[in-house]
Amino acid sequence: MTNAEHRHLRLLLAHYRELDDPARVAVDAHLLTCADCRLALAAYAEHEALLLRSLPARAISAPGRRPASPTDAASPGCALVSSPGQ
Repeated sequence: MTNAEHRHLRLLLAHYRELDDPARVAVDAHLLTCADCRLALAAYAEHEALLLRSLPARAISAPGRRPASPTDAASPGCALVSSPGQ
């Protein structure tokens, strides 16, 4: 593996959960042989967990789900953003 290929796979770690199947297969194969990247992926997972714990409970929802009304999404520390035309 070249340094450029390694750097590319390392960058993909930050987006591990959103990777398509071919990219995930490539990253998973690399993780079997690269302890540094396994540590980096673990650090990303830890940071994600910390961020999720810091969000108000109502701000965490399933992907693609929108609150029923603006007041459902409003909670301390959450800003409501509307799209043009709404």
